[in-house]
Amino acid sequence: MENAKHTPGPWRTNGQEIVQPRPNNAPMSIATCSFSAENKPICGANAAFIVRACNSHEAMLEALLLVNENNDGVLTLDAIQAVRAAIAQAEDK
Repeated sequence: MENAKHTPGPWRTNGQEIVQPRPNNAPMSIATCSFSAENKPICGANAAFIVRACNSHEAMLEALLLVNENNDGVLTLDAIQAVRAAIAQAEDK
């Protein structure tokens, strides 16, 4: 199990369930946020937050690596654009 990989993205949410859409098949369930009647909206918000975080992880890491590679203290246009794209993805814009 130590070489196991996570389910590739992008992930989606259909309420409280986090799924991986698959062409020509039903979505594969990744996780379900359990809920009761009083906290159902919170579980939906948690599921959406998890999906945004997971789907933007690679873009944020790439942007941070570009910023980190900048040894002279001046950000490149590529680094700035990568940071902005990662922020937009994390904010679901």
